[in-house]
Amino acid sequence: MAIFFMQLGGYVNGVERIKGSSVPGPGFYYRIYNVLYNADTLADNEGNELNVDFDVTVIASAHRFIWVTPVKILGADFLMDTTIPLIYTDFSIGAAGISDSELGLGDICIEPFALSWHGSRYDAAFGLSAYVQVGHYDKNEPASPGKDFWTTMITLGATYYLDMEKTWFLSILSRYEIHSNRRNPWIQNY
Repeated sequence: MAIFFMQLGGYVNGVERIKGSSVPGPGFYYRIYNVLYNADTLADNEGNELNVDFDVTVIASAHRFIWVTPVKILGADFLMDTTIPLIYTDFSIGAAGISDSELGLGDICIEPFALSWHGSRYDAAFGLSAYVQVGHYDKNEPASPGKDFWTTMITLGATYYLDMEKTWFLSILSRYEIHSNRRNPWIQNY
Protein backbone atom coordinates (compact mmCIF):
# COMPACT_ATOMS: atom_id res chain seq x y z
CA MET A 1 0.00 0.00 0.00
CA ALA A 2 1.39 3.39 -1.00
CA ILE A 3 0.39 6.64 0.67
CA PHE A 4 0.54 9.79 -1.44
CA PHE A 5 0.24 13.13 0.37
CA MET A 6 -0.16 16.36 -1.58
CA GLN A 7 -0.96 19.81 -0.28
CA LEU A 8 -1.40 21.86 -3.42
CA GLY A 9 -4.29 23.91 -4.68
CA GLY A 10 -7.73 23.19 -3.41
CA TYR A 11 -10.57 20.92 -4.23
CA VAL A 12 -12.68 23.47 -5.92
CA ASN A 13 -13.49 22.19 -9.39
CA GLY A 14 -10.96 23.61 -11.78
CA VAL A 15 -8.22 23.80 -9.16
CA GLU A 16 -6.03 20.72 -9.37
CA ARG A 17 -2.31 20.12 -9.31
CA ILE A 18 -0.05 20.09 -12.37
CA LYS A 19 -0.68 16.91 -14.38
CA GLY A 20 -4.10 16.65 -12.74
CA SER A 21 -5.15 14.05 -15.30
CA SER A 22 -2.23 11.73 -14.50
CA VAL A 23 -3.11 9.09 -11.92
CA PRO A 24 -0.48 6.86 -10.27
CA GLY A 25 -0.57 3.06 -10.53
CA PRO A 26 -2.41 0.63 -8.24
CA GLY A 27 -2.43 1.51 -4.55
CA PHE A 28 -4.21 3.59 -1.91
CA TYR A 29 -3.60 7.35 -1.96
CA TYR A 30 -4.54 10.25 0.27
CA ARG A 31 -4.54 13.87 -0.83
CA ILE A 32 -5.43 16.96 1.12
CA TYR A 33 -6.43 20.10 -0.73
CA ASN A 34 -6.41 23.37 1.25
CA VAL A 35 -7.96 26.55 -0.12
CA LEU A 36 -8.14 30.12 1.14
CA TYR A 37 -10.37 32.45 -0.87
CA ASN A 38 -11.08 36.08 -0.01
CA ALA A 39 -12.97 38.78 -1.92
CA ASP A 40 -14.03 42.28 -0.87
CA THR A 41 -15.57 43.60 -4.09
CA LEU A 42 -18.79 42.69 -5.86
CA ALA A 43 -19.48 43.70 -9.46
CA ASP A 44 -22.61 44.04 -11.59
CA ASN A 45 -23.11 42.38 -15.00
CA GLU A 46 -21.04 45.10 -16.73
CA GLY A 47 -18.10 44.65 -14.35
CA ASN A 48 -18.76 47.85 -12.37
CA GLU A 49 -17.94 47.60 -8.68
CA LEU A 50 -20.97 47.80 -6.41
CA ASN A 51 -20.64 49.86 -3.24
CA VAL A 52 -22.36 47.39 -0.91
CA ASP A 53 -19.66 46.68 1.72
CA PHE A 54 -19.13 43.12 0.47
CA ASP A 55 -16.74 40.66 2.11
CA VAL A 56 -16.36 36.89 1.86
CA THR A 57 -13.69 34.54 3.18
CA VAL A 58 -13.72 30.80 2.56
CA ILE A 59 -11.27 28.33 4.08
CA ALA A 60 -11.67 24.75 2.90
CA SER A 61 -9.81 21.55 3.63
CA ALA A 62 -10.86 18.68 1.39
CA HIS A 63 -9.68 15.16 2.15
CA ARG A 64 -9.52 12.82 -0.84
CA PHE A 65 -9.13 9.06 -0.57
CA ILE A 66 -8.22 7.27 -3.82
CA TRP A 67 -8.02 3.54 -4.46
CA VAL A 68 -6.44 2.52 -7.75
CA THR A 69 -7.28 -1.18 -8.03
CA PRO A 70 -5.22 -3.82 -9.85
CA VAL A 71 -8.26 -4.43 -12.11
CA LYS A 72 -7.90 -3.47 -15.79
CA ILE A 73 -10.87 -2.31 -17.90
CA LEU A 74 -10.29 -1.49 -21.57
CA GLY A 75 -6.55 -1.50 -20.83
CA ALA A 76 -6.94 1.12 -18.08
CA ASP A 77 -6.51 0.98 -14.31
CA PHE A 78 -9.91 0.97 -12.58
CA LEU A 79 -10.12 3.35 -9.63
CA MET A 80 -12.57 4.92 -7.24
CA ASP A 81 -12.33 7.78 -4.77
CA THR A 82 -14.19 10.06 -2.41
CA THR A 83 -13.58 13.65 -1.32
CA ILE A 84 -14.80 14.95 2.04
CA PRO A 85 -14.64 18.76 2.40
CA LEU A 86 -14.64 20.75 5.64
CA ILE A 87 -15.56 24.36 4.89
CA TYR A 88 -15.54 27.61 6.86
CA THR A 89 -17.32 30.58 5.25
CA ASP A 90 -17.62 34.14 6.57
CA PHE A 91 -19.96 36.18 4.36
CA SER A 92 -21.37 39.71 4.60
CA ILE A 93 -23.06 42.39 2.53
CA GLY A 94 -23.16 45.37 4.89
CA ALA A 95 -25.53 47.47 2.77
CA ALA A 96 -28.14 44.71 2.89
CA GLY A 97 -27.60 43.84 6.55
CA ILE A 98 -26.55 40.30 5.64
CA SER A 99 -23.91 38.61 7.76
CA ASP A 100 -23.31 34.91 8.30
CA SER A 101 -20.48 32.54 9.13
CA GLU A 102 -20.42 28.77 9.42
CA LEU A 103 -17.99 25.87 9.74
CA GLY A 104 -19.17 22.46 8.61
CA LEU A 105 -19.08 19.44 6.38
CA GLY A 106 -19.69 20.25 2.72
CA ASP A 107 -21.26 18.02 0.11
CA ILE A 108 -19.23 14.84 -0.41
CA CYS A 109 -17.95 13.81 -3.84
CA ILE A 110 -18.08 10.07 -4.58
CA GLU A 111 -16.43 8.74 -7.73
CA PRO A 112 -17.32 5.03 -7.99
CA PHE A 113 -16.01 4.60 -11.54
CA ALA A 114 -12.86 6.03 -13.08
CA LEU A 115 -10.29 4.75 -15.58
CA SER A 116 -6.66 5.75 -16.01
CA TRP A 117 -4.55 4.83 -19.05
CA HIS A 118 -0.75 5.02 -19.16
CA GLY A 119 1.34 5.00 -22.34
CA SER A 120 5.00 5.72 -22.96
CA ARG A 121 4.17 9.34 -23.93
CA TYR A 122 0.72 9.92 -22.42
CA ASP A 123 -1.62 9.48 -19.47
CA ALA A 124 -5.40 9.75 -19.82
CA ALA A 125 -8.28 9.65 -17.36
CA PHE A 126 -12.07 9.33 -17.40
CA GLY A 127 -14.39 9.42 -14.40
CA LEU A 128 -18.03 9.49 -13.34
CA SER A 129 -18.84 10.97 -9.95
CA ALA A 130 -21.58 12.59 -7.89
CA TYR A 131 -21.73 15.23 -5.19
CA VAL A 132 -24.01 13.93 -2.46
CA GLN A 133 -25.95 16.62 -0.61
CA VAL A 134 -24.91 15.90 2.96
CA GLY A 135 -23.69 19.38 3.95
CA HIS A 136 -25.99 21.59 6.03
CA TYR A 137 -28.03 23.99 3.89
CA ASP A 138 -30.48 26.73 4.86
CA LYS A 139 -31.65 29.26 2.29
CA ASN A 140 -31.50 31.96 4.99
CA GLU A 141 -27.84 31.20 5.80
CA PRO A 142 -25.60 32.24 2.87
CA ALA A 143 -22.56 30.64 4.53
CA SER A 144 -24.14 27.16 4.48
CA PRO A 145 -21.48 24.59 3.48
CA GLY A 146 -24.01 22.45 1.58
CA LYS A 147 -25.47 23.42 -1.80
CA ASP A 148 -28.88 21.67 -1.55
CA PHE A 149 -28.67 19.78 -4.84
CA TRP A 150 -27.12 16.64 -6.26
CA THR A 151 -24.46 17.03 -8.94
CA THR A 152 -23.31 14.45 -11.46
CA MET A 153 -19.79 15.12 -12.75
CA ILE A 154 -18.03 13.72 -15.81
CA THR A 155 -14.22 14.05 -15.85
CA LEU A 156 -11.96 13.68 -18.89
CA GLY A 157 -8.28 14.55 -19.06
CA ALA A 158 -4.95 13.78 -20.68
CA THR A 159 -1.26 14.48 -20.26
CA TYR A 160 1.06 14.32 -23.28
CA TYR A 161 4.80 14.01 -22.57
CA LEU A 162 7.04 15.96 -24.94
CA ASP A 163 10.13 13.90 -24.07
CA MET A 164 10.75 10.27 -23.10
CA GLU A 165 11.96 11.28 -19.62
CA LYS A 166 8.51 12.84 -18.98
CA THR A 167 10.11 16.14 -17.94
CA TRP A 168 8.12 18.35 -20.33
CA PHE A 169 4.42 17.87 -20.89
CA LEU A 170 1.08 19.35 -21.83
CA SER A 171 -1.89 18.52 -19.61
CA ILE A 172 -5.61 19.24 -19.59
CA LEU A 173 -8.34 18.19 -17.17
CA SER A 174 -11.98 18.96 -17.92
CA ARG A 175 -15.07 18.43 -15.84
CA TYR A 176 -18.72 18.78 -16.77
CA GLU A 177 -21.34 19.10 -14.04
CA ILE A 178 -25.06 18.36 -14.23
CA HIS A 179 -26.98 19.81 -11.28
CA SER A 180 -30.31 18.53 -9.96
CA ASN A 181 -33.11 20.79 -8.76
CA ARG A 182 -33.07 21.97 -5.18
CA ARG A 183 -35.04 20.04 -2.59
CA ASN A 184 -38.60 20.94 -1.61
CA PRO A 185 -38.68 24.74 -1.09
CA TRP A 186 -41.14 24.36 1.82
CA ILE A 187 -38.51 22.55 3.89
CA GLN A 188 -36.14 25.21 5.21
CA ASN A 189 -34.02 23.65 7.96
CA TYR A 190 -32.56 20.16 7.67
